[in-house]
Amino acid sequence: MLHIKTFVFNPYQENTYLIYDDAKNCIVIDPGMHNYQEENQLKDYIDSNGLKPVHLINTHGHIDHVLGNKFVAENLWVDPTIS
Repeated sequence: MLHIKTFVFNPYQENTYLIYDDAKNCIVIDPGMHNYQEENQLKDYIDSNGLKPVHLINTHGHIDHVLGNKFVAENLWVDPTIS
């Protein structure tokens, strides 16, 4: 079964999604974190649920959707894909 966790980040109120399965593999979609608190909120959720990030997907390249790409790539070890 798939599970979806939604976060609302940055002053634009952008939606960031984690989609994960029962095997704990997860996809990060549109990481819009723009400060340490938001970065920690995403990482803490991933860590506390034992999730393994396997993909980072950007639905498009607007600034509010890509603010957290660097953090995800450097701290969760997945590179972005624009679909």
